[in-house]
Amino acid sequence: MLLLLSPLVPQAERAGVRFRPLGGLGLPVSGVAQFGLEAWLALPALAGAAVFLGAARRRRPPGPALRAFLLALLMAVSFSLATIGSVLLTLSGAGAAGPPTSFALSLLLFLLPLLLGGVALARVVGGDFERSTGSYARLALGLLLALHGVFLLDGGWNLLLSGLTSTGMIRALPGAWAVPAGGLLVAAGEAASRVPPRVAVDRAPASG
Repeated sequence: MLLLLSPLVPQAERAGVRFRPLGGLGLPVSGVAQFGLEAWLALPALAGAAVFLGAARRRRPPGPALRAFLLALLMAVSFSLATIGSVLLTLSGAGAAGPPTSFALSLLLFLLPLLLGGVALARVVGGDFERSTGSYARLALGLLLALHGVFLLDGGWNLLLSGLTSTGMIRALPGAWAVPAGGLLVAAGEAASRVPPRVAVDRAPASG
């Protein structure tokens, strides 16, 4: 629910104006760039919908269409975050003023999506796609979306809104925690579902 509602919740504020991912940021960019940016910010909602679909089908194997959708969504999130991490690392190496994102987070933005996306592709090549339940894809999506949200909290909103003509301090609102919290809850839920249940052992002595 946190992921589904996150695009509708105000996540940043500047000069008394609140911004939400699907509320129109008003950036001075072309229509295509604006659409791409809003699509990237709406990825958590798509992931939340995919998690709901996967959870509803836990008792029977998901169909190939749902597995393909989960894989495509995972690869889209992985590619977008790895690209952002690469750009941030390039700017840091060039000594540019900014970005307001730590080097450790920039490195994690680059490496973690490559690792998780690479494992997903390896599983497909290895023949696990037909037997997949989607659990790994949902786990990886949860981790990547948590990273997505942490990036926006750490400096992403400053980067996004820095092109506005208005002045004032940009600050993250409590609603910005919806994505990292939702992603971590998804990852934790999928990790918990992989733990085999403990078998109860009756230690009471048998009655004569």
